[in-house]
Amino acid sequence: MSLQSLTKDLTGVFSQKQYQKCLDIIPKVKLELLKQGLLGNIDENKINVKDLEVTRSILEIGSLSVINLSKDGEFKNYIDQLRPFYQLKDLSPSDNQNKLMALYLLLLLSQGDLATFHMELETFQSDGLTIDELEKDKFLYFPIKVEKWLIDGDYNKLFEILNQDPEKYPCQEFNLFKSSLVDAVRFEIYKNLVKAYQKLPLDNFKNLLFLRTNDDYDSFIALFQDELNLSIKNGFVHLNDVSQLDFTEEPTDDALLIRNVLSYAREMETII
Repeated sequence: MSLQSLTKDLTGVFSQKQYQKCLDIIPKVKLELLKQGLLGNIDENKINVKDLEVTRSILEIGSLSVINLSKDGEFKNYIDQLRPFYQLKDLSPSDNQNKLMALYLLLLLSQGDLATFHMELETFQSDGLTIDELEKDKFLYFPIKVEKWLIDGDYNKLFEILNQDPEKYPCQEFNLFKSSLVDAVRFEIYKNLVKAYQKLPLDNFKNLLFLRTNDDYDSFIALFQDELNLSIKNGFVHLNDVSQLDFTEEPTDDALLIRNVLSYAREMETII
């Protein structure tokens, strides 16, 4: 089957959101692309610009297909394959570039890989774009704001934006990271709680981690069971075993904030 026919079939199934079928077709398409020198070491001076744009579109379809199937490792591979195409100046701008890079940034945040996240932002800045300019992009603003609020400890804003109506997300794929980002934020709060307190009332613990339901609580405990050092006794969460925790560091600003919030809550309970 010709590259033109394969590309037509791929585009058709992708438009119908049949992502697994896309992945079944793409290896055949990639083989044809390799035969024509459109993958691998590309000499843009010897290849028609339109062919390069078609190749870029095929890789974008592949990347969106794998992320919709939660194949994170394959998504990273597609991003690496797309980078050279996004650096070619003769190609027309891609409508999917910032969308895919925003999804990649969200993936990094969900995995706690802040170092690579910042490296990616530096890549944008090396192209002459400021953070303020990036925040104006309808896709890129989302991961940038999430990272900023995470670093600042502004967890209320984080949960507000993560729990908004999925229809308000810039694209449907952003919703794929909601659960993992919420879990990452909760664990970040937990780490600061450990530095602020050795024990606190169970209800306060749940409220501070935005564990709204018993299912939320059970899921959090199950997900991080190997990382958590806590026990429940007489209605209190004991953040222990303290012998395994590092309390030598000064409390972070987030930890001090949590301590102040809890102190205020106890004072209010006393007054009431």
